Amino acid sequence: MEIKSLKDQIISHILKFSFGVTISGIGQFVNQYFAALLLGPATFGIWQGAQLILSYAGIANLGSMEGMHREIPILNGKKENEKISEIKNTVFIYNFITTVLLCLLIFAATFFIKGSPQLILSLRFISLILFIQFFRSFMETWLKSNNFFDVISKLSIIDGVGLALSAVLIYFFSFVGFLAGCTLTLFISTAYAFLSTRILVTPKWNGKIFKELVLIGFPIMVIGISQALFQTVDRMLILKFLDAKSLGIYSISWMAFLPVVYIFYAATSVMFPRTGEKFGATMKEEDIKNYIVTPTKILSLLSAVIIGAIYIVLPAVIGFFLPAYVAGLGAARIMIFTLFFFNAVGMVGNFFLVTNRQYLYLGCLLSGVVINLILGYIFLKLGLGIVGVAIGASISYFFFFSVMIILLIYYCKEKIKEGLKLVAEIMLPLIYVLLVSLLIEKFIVIDGSNILGLAKDIIVKELVFLALSSWLGYLFLKKIGFKKLKLLLLWIK
Repeated sequence: MEIKSLKDQIISHILKFSFGVTISGIGQFVNQYFAALLLGPATFGIWQGAQLILSYAGIANLGSMEGMHREIPILNGKKENEKISEIKNTVFIYNFITTVLLCLLIFAATFFIKGSPQLILSLRFISLILFIQFFRSFMETWLKSNNFFDVISKLSIIDGVGLALSAVLIYFFSFVGFLAGCTLTLFISTAYAFLSTRILVTPKWNGKIFKELVLIGFPIMVIGISQALFQTVDRMLILKFLDAKSLGIYSISWMAFLPVVYIFYAATSVMFPRTGEKFGATMKEEDIKNYIVTPTKILSLLSAVIIGAIYIVLPAVIGFFLPAYVAGLGAARIMIFTLFFFNAVGMVGNFFLVTNRQYLYLGCLLSGVVINLILGYIFLKLGLGIVGVAIGASISYFFFFSVMIILLIYYCKEKIKEGLKLVAEIMLPLIYVLLVSLLIEKFIVIDGSNILGLAKDIIVKELVFLALSSWLGYLFLKKIGFKKLKLLLLWIK
């Protein structure tokens, strides 16, 4: 009865968090769409390059935040509440000080560096965003570690609604409105997080605990930085060898993939503390295997259907609504499928982090980064442009996916037959929807030169696709349990 109750609770959290991040994803898509449309590829590309700072700023915490995220679920399993409180206080003090210093450094640098007005403005807003983001990240880490996914879901909804509404600011105030909208939305969601939880922090420093957290969290932080590097090295290559406009066009592929990213992010985030608590209670690896394998197989069914639906609609939407970005369609259609491989191993990553195999995980990531960098450089030199960069990224993502799955099978002591079955269950839905999508594109051709023709083209193709892929949706609902969807409806009510 206890296992069933835990399963219901996990599914409830995943559904709630997924709903929240879906709203967030929709809002971000609306925001990014109007930014791409109204600002143009060049300015949009400048922001894409400048915000890379946000991806790498986390290195300043030396892994203390990641150490807190890993340790609290395990300590919850061991019922060590006093140490949890000391960790919370110590992490807050250190990260507050380092964040303030970093923000001041970035802001001061804008008076000395040479660059376009848009770049200088971006960096000044980033210095403010980083300061607000510290509070948001600290509270969100605390909430995730303690399974408060109801609050986190509502934070995501606030993000989505705020970003969507801030599209109005883009229309009236252009780039300044875009930056102000992002900053204001982050501030409102952060304020809500504080008012909802009233997290109390005592200014007490414990150097011994900080050292322990850094030893645990530093490799995890490096993993996070490596993940960011893995996901951005292709964009860095474009900035280096092409230009900001090309980067803006290329970024359409990431914008299109956002719905799937949020689904994997929600499920992985929910399962991480649960996996840690289970491992902390028994310290047996075999006890957490199903916490990794089962969600991965279930998510592969849902994500495959969403990817196929996006793949089909992408040419019509970009061609009609974002004609300035048509040159990025080829890269986007490659990336929309292969980004699946990078995101699908999130659960496997949980296994490596919880069982203290951070360095092995890091080695896999860095190997993928090197492959991504080398192949992207070669294909650019061959004159393949952003399509070549997308191909290089795709190969590196598949390599990373394959190695991580093989290692999971090895450490779980599964037989080769079981390992191949796992790979097949993850891969086959994606392969199926790719074939269906290609056939639909080949045999269903509708004139989409006007808005009515475009609507007809999208509706007919999507209906055919959904009909042919409905069995994947059925399997997904069957695996999570049809009645579990009521949990989401009850929560919304």
